[in-house]
Amino acid sequence: MIQEENLDIRTITMGISLLDCCDSDIQKACGRIYEKITRRAERLVRTGEEIEREFDGKGYGAFKPAVGEAVVEMFRPIREETERILADKAYLESVYRAGAEKAGYVANKTLRKVYKKVGFVAR
Repeated sequence: MIQEENLDIRTITMGISLLDCCDSDIQKACGRIYEKITRRAERLVRTGEEIEREFDGKGYGAFKPAVGEAVVEMFRPIREETERILADKAYLESVYRAGAEKAGYVANKTLRKVYKKVGFVAR
């Protein structure tokens, strides 16, 4: 099915849940899976055949930088958001403080339970 429809291999790794495709009728289940994957695959930029045509005969030296650029571009939004968050020192400090407060609460609750079980007097 994948080869016939030229689905990009990224379709397989896009984290598609197929739980909602289950059916006691195998043909219906296969149809639902096919529809879901092809619906998601429509948004892919290139198919394997297009990539093969573009780099046919060029060798790995031409392909490697193109893959690198594609990976950099794919992760650009994550990198930009990370940079924005790291630049916001007040926000980071608020996150640190909230985490420390929650950790302290959980630790104290656990310690009280341990003291009670062991028979120590709570502080």
